[in-house]
Amino acid sequence: TKRNEEIQSTFKSTHLVLLNTNETQKKNDLAFWIGHRFGDIGGQFGGAKTLFGLDLAPDVYIGFDYGLTDKLTLGIGRSKFDATYNFLAKYRLIQQKENSTPFSLTLFGQTAVVSREAFNVNEFPNQGDRTSHFLSGIFTSKISPSLSVLVSPGVLLRNKTTETRDPNSLFSVGIGGRLKLYKRFSLIA
Repeated sequence: TKRNEEIQSTFKSTHLVLLNTNETQKKNDLAFWIGHRFGDIGGQFGGAKTLFGLDLAPDVYIGFDYGLTDKLTLGIGRSKFDATYNFLAKYRLIQQKENSTPFSLTLFGQTAVVSREAFNVNEFPNQGDRTSHFLSGIFTSKISPSLSVLVSPGVLLRNKTTETRDPNSLFSVGIGGRLKLYKRFSLIA
């Protein structure tokens, strides 16, 4: 029988498109991230004329993630959208093991602070209205050498929203997966 070894490389990266995975930075490793969101891919402002949204990237994120330990990653970054600064922590709590633990659990928390000028005097009456917090549990499982899956329930907490119909707390569930087809080629979703 196989020993009770930890499963490694459930995902090959700390991110799966826009989702965080269970992977953390190795101790003393510093990662530099540049990310962007595309515009409308097929609507009124999409299509071939905007290279399916590539020309209309409304947000760019630049950040650094540092492995304080193999299990704990701390990060800082800034988004163009609302001139937002992000501070994050990611901690690998449970590691999947060969014969005993069928999943990994990583905890993720992020605080965002809007630094741009207010559009009007009522937009940010209190400094806390510029801040939001996102908390998430990232459950992953490497089902086979070819298939890894991810489910990430989370909650966004805000003091103030821009729309009266918009709740201060929003719940979400991220779902993702990786299917390895060849040695260096995988489908991710």
